[in-house]
Amino acid sequence: MSNKQNEEIGPGRSMDLHGPARPWVWPCVFFGLAIVLAACAAPGAPAELSGSAANLEGSKWVLSSLNGNNPVPGSNFTLEFTGDEFGGMACNHYGGKYTAANDGSLSLTEVTSTLMFCSDPEGVMEQETAFFQALEKAAAYRITGDRLEIMNAAGDNTLLFTKKEQSQG
Repeated sequence: MSNKQNEEIGPGRSMDLHGPARPWVWPCVFFGLAIVLAACAAPGAPAELSGSAANLEGSKWVLSSLNGNNPVPGSNFTLEFTGDEFGGMACNHYGGKYTAANDGSLSLTEVTSTLMFCSDPEGVMEQETAFFQALEKAAAYRITGDRLEIMNAAGDNTLLFTKKEQSQG
């Protein structure tokens, strides 16, 4: 910067943001950035619950947690989304209609299933009952990488799935 420009700004002062003329600039920049980042990550913000409804279409999932508990060992509960329908296999085959929005809202309706009794593995029928109840109470979803979380209206994570690999059938 020339001396003439320095004289216009004032003696001993410069336009350099690192210099003593504006010691408040960088703290303000960092503070403003912190506010923006905090607002983007605030709990309850739509981005917190969002996936993309398009990400559900054609996706296949395997249950990895039900109401915070691991599935019964030896059970294999699946979930698949196609068109406006969902379905899969628990002890029984099941299905219904779904609607999902990019804001993370999810509705699973008209849940029906076959009525087989399954005694193996032990506890699978009780797990299936809890699974169907959680599906019927679904209100929101979130996809993070290869994980699908389904939450009830209170925001409790009731169902956690992992993406089904092609070789898993």
